[in-house]
Amino acid sequence: MKKKALYLLKENIFCYLDYGQSKYQFEYFRIAIALFSLFNFGAFLYDYEVFVSPDGIINWEVTQASSFWFDPHPARLANWLNMSHETFNFFAISLYVGSLVLLALGIFTRVSSLLAFFFFLVFSLSLYPFLYGVDLYQSVFLLFLTIFPSGYALSLAPKKSDDKILNQQKIAVRGIQIYLALTYFSAGFGKFNMDSWFNGEFLYLSLSDPTYQLLPFTYNVHYGFYVFSGVLVVFIEMFYFILVLIHYVRTVLIIAIVGMHLFIAFFMGLVPFGVLLMMVNLVIWYPLILTDLKKIFKIYKRYELAI
Repeated sequence: MKKKALYLLKENIFCYLDYGQSKYQFEYFRIAIALFSLFNFGAFLYDYEVFVSPDGIINWEVTQASSFWFDPHPARLANWLNMSHETFNFFAISLYVGSLVLLALGIFTRVSSLLAFFFFLVFSLSLYPFLYGVDLYQSVFLLFLTIFPSGYALSLAPKKSDDKILNQQKIAVRGIQIYLALTYFSAGFGKFNMDSWFNGEFLYLSLSDPTYQLLPFTYNVHYGFYVFSGVLVVFIEMFYFILVLIHYVRTVLIIAIVGMHLFIAFFMGLVPFGVLLMMVNLVIWYPLILTDLKKIFKIYKRYELAI
């Protein structure tokens, strides 16, 4: 009984810090977030005059009027620095892109992560009407990189990390895992209180709106599909924090989460949102998934030998 209790304690991510973690995992997270941020911002820069410029679809005066006095809005910072809006935009874009490149390469990671986090906030204040919620997750993930050291193991100038840094990185990974569990639960609980998720109305309307679709979704689908999918999404999100702790079940869960976010990216047009959460789920949970798959493979081999 004592051995079983100790085993369960060791196999619990909330009690055993090293469980389910891998070397360089937080470095992989750093690289993933930096590359995603470059990809996401690059999509807006492609249509600079429409989205990023001070006189875009929603110009800076409008977004500044709706911001708090303490927000680092680009128009407010430009006026404070006595710069023209275009000049400030040029330097802000250069510093933001440069800091993300340095962060991805693992050069001056603490400084580059701070700069990336700050300038992300600057641009998100004028871009938030077009971000559809991905800015919340992206800001939190960048904040993790400013608080915890991402090390230099995977960088152009690799250095050996000491035990203190490795322990801080383990805490960071566990913190991100808990953050994901909490956010999925809150999202699922919110959907649980919406009848439109149980009768299929929300998904049907979302997938029927051509203004959001990256790829058109077929209309030749039984209405039961929307009902079943809505209930399944609510179940997956509400019980994410439990299912991810169960051997083998968590692998099915992450596969379902990845599939759900791929579906969101392709058929609802929320590509940055879908890509970010799919990517983070894989980076944060991959050691446990690999462990499960190895155990499944061993069981399968034993079954083959037995036959």
